[in-house]
Amino acid sequence: MNETLTTPKTKESRSQTVVVGVVVGVVVLIVVALIGLRMGVHSFGGLGDGLRVGEPAPEFEIPSLDGNSLVSLDQMEGKPVWLTFWASWCPPCRVEMPDLDELVSPAHGQDFNYLAVSFGEDPQLVREYMARTGYDLPVGVNPTSEVAISYGVVGLPTHIFIDSDGVVTDIYSGVLKRGQIDKLTVDLW
Repeated sequence: MNETLTTPKTKESRSQTVVVGVVVGVVVLIVVALIGLRMGVHSFGGLGDGLRVGEPAPEFEIPSLDGNSLVSLDQMEGKPVWLTFWASWCPPCRVEMPDLDELVSPAHGQDFNYLAVSFGEDPQLVREYMARTGYDLPVGVNPTSEVAISYGVVGLPTHIFIDSDGVVTDIYSGVLKRGQIDKLTVDLW
């Protein structure tokens, strides 16, 4: 007679499975909590070990969305600057994009420079996204993310506010709602 022997799971192996499941669950909860804490964080001091309020903003030069010109912080000197680090694949970035687009439209008229800096995306994908959505924000493409790295960006979207002297005045990580956007444009400059 040909019998197949199967051994039932021992109490010990079931206990190990439960422990592994609990550990994985706790790790997932911690990661979700940390991500949640980063969303909507008004970073008065700075971004982790990177950029700090009160420090000079790092200079950069990246291609504009059209690919025919370069955009640099130096070009914006003399007026306050608002940088938004974003990506087309980022759902929170997509949420705030219509309000930011309206804010920087020529009809709105603002006393600051605005630049949406793409985060690690192929320039063609960024161009396609902007064309598809109809947004007309000034965009600098940064496929290698070196500008975001120099600014210490750890989450998207991240907003960096720089005064007319090139000094960082405020940092905000997370989605800005319309009321916050309006308040920031009044309060910061």
